[in-house]
Amino acid sequence: MQALAGHIGCNVCVLDLGNKNMNDATLADLLSTLPVRSIILLEDVDAIFVNRDAASDQSNCVTFSGLLNAIDGVTAPEGSVLFMV
Repeated sequence: MQALAGHIGCNVCVLDLGNKNMNDATLADLLSTLPVRSIILLEDVDAIFVNRDAASDQSNCVTFSGLLNAIDGVTAPEGSVLFMV
């Protein structure tokens, strides 16, 4: 990742979606403030939708809708490359 970023002259930004303090608003804010021409690495994408039910606390989580809005909504970063792992 670092070699690719250096070769094409981009920044590398890593966001851990598994962080218990990450929610839809935080994710959208972070993505909207990234530098232009960044390589964005979203970590733990597979873990954020595990064991989510109606009884769980939805205030501190990233929802599927929130993730899609953050990466492809009105405030989504333009000119960036996104990797999800």
